[in-house]
Parts: sequence; structure tokens; C-alpha cells
Amino acid sequence: MESVTNAIERWIESDFPAIHDYLCTSESGKENKMEMISRSGETGEYLAWNIFMGPLIEISSKGIRVDDENKLEILKLLLNSMTGDLLGRRGLYPIRSFASKNADNEIDVDCRINATNWEQGRYDLYSHANDWEVKSGLLAWKQYMLIVPVDMRDIDSEGLKNSVDEEWEKANAVSEEPVEKKKWWQFWN
Repeated sequence: MESVTNAIERWIESDFPAIHDYLCTSESGKENKMEMISRSGETGEYLAWNIFMGPLIEISSKGIRVDDENKLEILKLLLNSMTGDLLGRRGLYPIRSFASKNADNEIDVDCRINATNWEQGRYDLYSHANDWEVKSGLLAWKQYMLIVPVDMRDIDSEGLKNSVDEEWEKANAVSEEPVEKKKWWQFWN
């Protein structure tokens, strides 16, 4: 029974805050909400999103803690892959991510969208965890986020659409020189 209680407590600490902030759109949940605009590569249509972030839980030999300093790292890590795979079409995207590495350099990752394995996300997390330096024990990150489509009129951030337009034009500019592929998403918190 104790293991079930611990599992529920971990879920309340890590996954529940994002769900709560989405369902209860109070002022207190705004610190964990960001706005984002992406643009469909197929239609050119703007797509507006709210992102509700759960805390980044760090598990190490020092214990379990909430890592506020690196809260956006997993989102930033996965966003470029999301723009191609997901954010070009509307949908509700709950994302669970987990990455760990031990002192023997063994890496374990899990990334799920709508409870389905997302291989590109797993690859991105694996590449990131591979760079961690773990001298003893284990280091793990776990985070839950919810990406929710909204109407473009519900985006409060001024200038967000203009930023996406500029990035879109740069990414699609024809040039004689090789152009580094740029992101075509923008978020604001």
C-alpha cells in the first residue's frame, strides 16, 4: 500500500499541476502557462497554443527536488521536433518525459504524447542525457506538460505573431548560400 501512496504523491507533485492549471484558469496558474504560436508547414495557417508546464522533478543521489532553474529545458529540447511532428496540426498534446543516467553511463528515457511512445522525443532526451556528467548514483529528470490549442484571439502576447512571421520568412528564404534551418515557433511566458 505504501508504494501506491508514493506513486500517487509523485503524480500529484509532477503531473497534476499542469492539469490543474489547465482546468482551473485562475491567476495563480498563469506562472506555469505560456503562449505559443506555430505555423502549419502545409497550409501556412497560424496555430495558437497554451502550454501548461508541470514542475521539472530532479532525482539524484541528493534526493528528489523541484528544479525551477531548468524548468524550460525539456520544452526547449523537444520544441523543434514538435514543430514538424505535432504543432503543424491542431490537437491536445499531453507530454510525459523522463530521462535518467547513472554513474555507469546507462541511460533510460521515456517520452509519450497522448500515452503513445514518441520516438523523436525519446531520441532528443537520450541525446541530452548523454551529455550529463554523473559521477555517482543517478541523475533523472521527469516532467509533464500539456499543450492545448486555443483561438488566435486568445493570445495575449503582443508581437508574438510578428516574431513567427519573421522566422517563417527567414526559414523559407531562397538563397545561394546554405541556410541553417531556423525554428518557426515562438513562445512567451
